[in-house]
Amino acid sequence: MKQAPYFVVVLFTAALPVLARQPEGKTPYQLLHADWKQEIRKLEEASPALSAIELRHKRHQINTQFTPRFVAIAEANLDDENVWLYCLLWGSRYGTPGQSLDKLFDLLANNIDKVRYRAVLLVGAMDDMPSTSSDRVGPTLAMIASKHASEYVRGNALFTLACRTKRIAETRGDPVGCSEAEKLLQRVTLEYPKIRNGNGLLSASAARLVEDLRSPVAITKMAPNISGVTISGDPIRIKDYKGRVTLLSFSAHWCAPCVAMHSVQKKLQETFPADQLRIIEINADEINSLEAVQEKMKADGLNWVVIVDGQERAITKAWRVDAHPTYCVVDLDGRIRYRGVGAIGDQLADWVEALVRDEE
Repeated sequence: MKQAPYFVVVLFTAALPVLARQPEGKTPYQLLHADWKQEIRKLEEASPALSAIELRHKRHQINTQFTPRFVAIAEANLDDENVWLYCLLWGSRYGTPGQSLDKLFDLLANNIDKVRYRAVLLVGAMDDMPSTSSDRVGPTLAMIASKHASEYVRGNALFTLACRTKRIAETRGDPVGCSEAEKLLQRVTLEYPKIRNGNGLLSASAARLVEDLRSPVAITKMAPNISGVTISGDPIRIKDYKGRVTLLSFSAHWCAPCVAMHSVQKKLQETFPADQLRIIEINADEINSLEAVQEKMKADGLNWVVIVDGQERAITKAWRVDAHPTYCVVDLDGRIRYRGVGAIGDQLADWVEALVRDEE
């Protein structure tokens, strides 16, 4: 992914200095982290010909093997904030779904009072929690937001919970969830006007996310017209979404997660005829690289419509897209029903299939 979405940027950038400040000495966390890095490095060196999706799958397998080991280290070192909070940070970012990851967040909930001196590290561990695959994350963040002694931690926990609620609601096409996210974001603005994270004031970030939820391109809103030029140089105007499902892919060919998702889009195109599904890529490649993009698409057998967004990124800005890839799925009535960011895999297929079934 070339650039994280705004709410992820807000969270992710705060972790970077934290990750750089590893505790001195060979702690149990450091030893295990070194083993994990070695396995990832061996995979990358031994598998140069793997596709992006295949490499992602093998990394996932390694992370699945290491998740219970990081959790065990955390559980055995609850008296050492450095060790168990670094394990939490790793788990939030790389941990795979299952009982071990759930247990890690149970440990956090049951031992939150032990976080006294490394509040910054705890907030850094929140960076990836909007997308962490554990149902324990939301309740744990809610508990921290209401009970932790530090206003700094409470404010960041509430903001992270709001971001997670927004993300889940948008990927589920859930307007009620979006309303709940907006309420949480408004609480951040009112209750923590001076609390900051790595990207500035939480209140400013929360206000922007509220604007996203109220914008003309939020889920349940009617999709706006799109005007542009195709990659072949032909003018195009999309003003009628009705009658078939439309998948808008905000993408670029320099973006590895975007390329990894091409196989999912291609399979969708092969599964559903043109009168049921239309795929439109809003392309962010530089103008001087478009010929190479055309050649690559032809070589890979990709033939959906590609609209060049140009240097001004007018379409990207109008749709409030801050990261690639971003996907918006429009239903048969022309309403935006789902919105997601990143290499979301088969979730994209699930969205399309659900909306096509509505037609049948």
